[in-house]
Amino acid sequence: MSTDNTMTTFSLLLPTCDRVELVYRFFQSLVDTTENLKEIEIILAIDEDDLASQDIIHNELQLKKVILPKGSTMGNLNRACFEASCGRYVMLVNDDIIVRTKGWDRAIADVLTRFEDDVVLIHVNDLLFREKLPTFPMLSRKSCLEIGICAPEYQRYRIDDHIYEIYNLLAYLGYKRIVYLPDVIFEHDNYALRESLDPQQKLQSQVFKSTDHKVYLPNQQIIDKDEQFFQSTFEQRKIDALKLINLIDSHRMHQQQIVHESLLRDLRDSFSYRKPQFIGQVNTSSSDRVEVKDKVTIAVVTSSIYKPHARRCLAQLKRYTNDFELIILDNNGTKDFNHSREINKVLDIVKTDFLVIMDDDVFVEDGWLQGLLKSVDDRTGVVAPMHKDRRGRISFSGVYLKGDGLGTHAHLTDLPNQPRVCQCLCSALLLIDMRKCREIRFNDKYKKYFLDLDYSLKVWEAGHQIICTPYTTVTHIGGATLPYRSAKADLLFDRDSQIFIENWISSGRLAKIEAEIWRQFMDLYLAVEIPQRISRVLDTNEVFKQDSANILNHVTKLIKDSKPFSLFEEMLAKQLVKCILLSEDRGMIEKVKLFESLLSLLEPRFQLELTMKRLDIQKEHLSQNSNSIQLLSYYLTRAYCIYRMYGKRSLLGLVMGFLRLRQA
Repeated sequence: MSTDNTMTTFSLLLPTCDRVELVYRFFQSLVDTTENLKEIEIILAIDEDDLASQDIIHNELQLKKVILPKGSTMGNLNRACFEASCGRYVMLVNDDIIVRTKGWDRAIADVLTRFEDDVVLIHVNDLLFREKLPTFPMLSRKSCLEIGICAPEYQRYRIDDHIYEIYNLLAYLGYKRIVYLPDVIFEHDNYALRESLDPQQKLQSQVFKSTDHKVYLPNQQIIDKDEQFFQSTFEQRKIDALKLINLIDSHRMHQQQIVHESLLRDLRDSFSYRKPQFIGQVNTSSSDRVEVKDKVTIAVVTSSIYKPHARRCLAQLKRYTNDFELIILDNNGTKDFNHSREINKVLDIVKTDFLVIMDDDVFVEDGWLQGLLKSVDDRTGVVAPMHKDRRGRISFSGVYLKGDGLGTHAHLTDLPNQPRVCQCLCSALLLIDMRKCREIRFNDKYKKYFLDLDYSLKVWEAGHQIICTPYTTVTHIGGATLPYRSAKADLLFDRDSQIFIENWISSGRLAKIEAEIWRQFMDLYLAVEIPQRISRVLDTNEVFKQDSANILNHVTKLIKDSKPFSLFEEMLAKQLVKCILLSEDRGMIEKVKLFESLLSLLEPRFQLELTMKRLDIQKEHLSQNSNSIQLLSYYLTRAYCIYRMYGKRSLLGLVMGFLRLRQA
């Protein structure tokens, strides 16, 4: 079936020569696995004397053919295919591929929706090089038009390396746009088994070995020439990376311009929006010259300046900070003190370009302010440092939301190697760029909690980024003002969470940020997408209809992706426990073994939760007349599990168990 020039989603660029049977095998695998054949086209590049390949047809696939002189380089073949293609995304493929993943096109399309600027490298699993090299790279037409699909000088090899390195250079500069999809399999049927190599082959300089005894043997003469050209084009790849960054930034600037135009559109009065804080002041006298941009206002919130932790906070602040204006907000223990309201007073009067707000249980170290300022760029509105606890353990490197519609959230505690965007930040210490965020205020309806999440989302909504930087780490002892999990703290948390739900979740504002802003950042959108995947993959109404291999692939990927997110690990574990118990109830022994093996890849405490669930099921079968030994065994085993999971809390379990035993 031929095709017209209507734009499709995917164009597969397929150079081939005298391998008609392989081409048809590849075509059949596409027919068997593609969800929407109308959204793909295949462009074949064929030698002028290869009449058999020129006669290739297919009733279900959209084909185009370009005929080139015999002996054309692989670079020229792919360039000719690209010129004839019309898809929004192009993929470099071979005729020795067997597509193994059903719905591969939908899976890739779902990932591509995260990148509105269309600058991304999709990297499928070829079962040979796997995550190490994108043998069959997929790129957007937009990026290929900017930097080219590939150089004509490449005779056969290194095209994939060339593309891969450009996107690695992007990542080096802070733009992570490589997406590896281990469960989207385009099997590369071009290998030998390690044990089948003869001695001469084993001595070749360019032999690529996979983890499962597969060996890829390139033509040494050709790959050596392509290697020379690859090495000679390093500087060009740097230039190409910068061009792609310009594409990304120009798209982001366009999105920000839309926001700015919307804000300006609401202004009707030429004078109503003017405010005194718009004006920065610089003293130009020679005796006292200070640049506003070099000076910072620091506001410390405390319940009492005389408390030991507050005195230590101020002492270290003065010791490790130069040239700053200090504002102390001492509530003197008053009940009606409102954190947000007092911070807003500071926001109204501050005249410096930067404002630091901090709690009195935060202790800074040498170079802390320089590290925060170093992390500010033209896109960043607010910066937070990393936190460590009393024992020196990292306790904060960002905040993420669980996505449960309740505002449940937790701290990241990993160690980023450079400043990174976060969904939200902790207000224990924030550096605010007043040049961008002067009009953004904290919501004084919150009494204690969620005010930092609310403020973070407002900054995102205004078109600015919020980041956590590893360049500064502070000690945050936490709970010094109001002990965690106290009755009062729980009451305030429940009250404030309802305000957050109403303002951000029920209103749809959070969903809009997720869809329109966070999807531009892979790490942020991953945190949105993981809980959705967990619910979809381990849906108890659907999971038992799937084959074990499919479940294994999806859940293994989820375990890897959930690693930095404790809330998602817990959510995943609970779903696995539920699947195990349902499998046992239905007598599906193989499924039980599968889910248990997957649960074992998570923290040991989740295995104990499974044990407790099983104990509770057994307890339901114990009758009122069960002997005391059975009941004692139940309560002791359960208390032991709690002890292993939570430490001293098991004492409560033991006491309650014996009380129930006496009642029984």
